[in-house]
Amino acid sequence: MQYVCDAPNGKAWFRIETEGEAVHESRLMSHTVEKYFRREREKAVQSWRPERPNAIERDIGLEAHVQREMPLFLTLRDREGNALTTAMLPPGGKDRGGFRIIIVAASNADPYPEQDAAIAALGAHFGLTLDNDVGSWTLSRRSTASAVMSDLGRTADCSCSGRAFRLMTP
Repeated sequence: MQYVCDAPNGKAWFRIETEGEAVHESRLMSHTVEKYFRREREKAVQSWRPERPNAIERDIGLEAHVQREMPLFLTLRDREGNALTTAMLPPGGKDRGGFRIIIVAASNADPYPEQDAAIAALGAHFGLTLDNDVGSWTLSRRSTASAVMSDLGRTADCSCSGRAFRLMTP
């Protein structure tokens, strides 16, 4: 797993990078993120077009391509390393119109009641607003981290990319 950003109350977001990590997350959280991970990875692999398809070096660059093209699979962990929430964001965390973001708690429960500030911190890290819209998560672009929190009506202490900040509504 790769560290992504901090969230309030000692929590942190990490990127799930391997199928084994996705399987482990599925077991911990009693959901099927591994199925989505496998499917999205296979789509990314199938879209790979090497410069020299018949050369022995044809797969050099494949893993970098997969990492760029595949959605981001993320897990929220507490200080003890317990899995709290799983998210699937667009590739690179960039708004790709029509991409269906998925954010779930254990057993596909709604994570929003307990993890709203952590989800807002993740959105702020990527410059996205992650709104809970009747059980489905929608994506919209925001220019500042404070805009994320104004949607939630909350204040949260966060640090992303090594910089501490407080998200507050005006």
